[in-house]
Amino acid sequence: MKIDQLISPLDNRYSDEILELSEIFSESNLNKTRFIIELEWLIFICSSCGKSFPDLSQNAVTNLRKLKKKFNKNSAKKIKSIEKKTNHDVKAVEYFIREQIKTIPSLKNYSHLVHFGLTSEDVNSLSYAVLLKEARNVYTKNLTQIIKLLTKLSKSWSNIPILSRTHGQPASPSTLGKEINVFTKRLIRQKANLNSIVIMAKFGGTTGNFHTLHLSDNKIDWVAPIIADAEAGFGGNLNAYELMKHMIRAGASAVHWEDQLSSA
Repeated sequence: MKIDQLISPLDNRYSDEILELSEIFSESNLNKTRFIIELEWLIFICSSCGKSFPDLSQNAVTNLRKLKKKFNKNSAKKIKSIEKKTNHDVKAVEYFIREQIKTIPSLKNYSHLVHFGLTSEDVNSLSYAVLLKEARNVYTKNLTQIIKLLTKLSKSWSNIPILSRTHGQPASPSTLGKEINVFTKRLIRQKANLNSIVIMAKFGGTTGNFHTLHLSDNKIDWVAPIIADAEAGFGGNLNAYELMKHMIRAGASAVHWEDQLSSA
């Protein structure tokens, strides 16, 4: 990308500092995640959703799992090429999958079921949940390292006296170790807060009512099997209500602990 097309310093002078996060939140990784979720959904509806959907043979399931592992840079480029025609990112992933499975004898009769019953935001929301979980793991790993370092320093510096202040005036002395420990405890609380957030994903079709799935078989309680299989392959706790609140909480938590680090 040309230097004058970069959006922020994160794309330029700070890019080396966020390599792990940039890979996670890249469009290529987002499309890979969409790709995986679409394949997991196809496996799910053909194995857990009644007689309206043809069973997948073990060979077919194996081939779908292999497709997941074959996603590479060329796959990402192909999706972007399809997107130029569709002008729709999720639809481009869907068409890419159909192209792939039509070349596999055990799968070619299932191409019409790719993306069945879904709306784009179902796939997007689940994908964002996956990416946010991956990013939280990176944050947690780095924060754990910082906490270990500060804990070590607070012990090493426990006998180094410093002058404390109150209202800007000299006050009773403290130690450098104790003051470092104050920031350490704050970071520990923020780490716990970040990890306590339940990352959720919107699901249920266009309006969250499972309309297409009910039309395929109105005798199935569609919420139950989908929720039961969510953690197995779809990436997040599913619901038809919350979409952004967990993202806001996660972002706020990161802001809090970064603010505490900068003020240390």
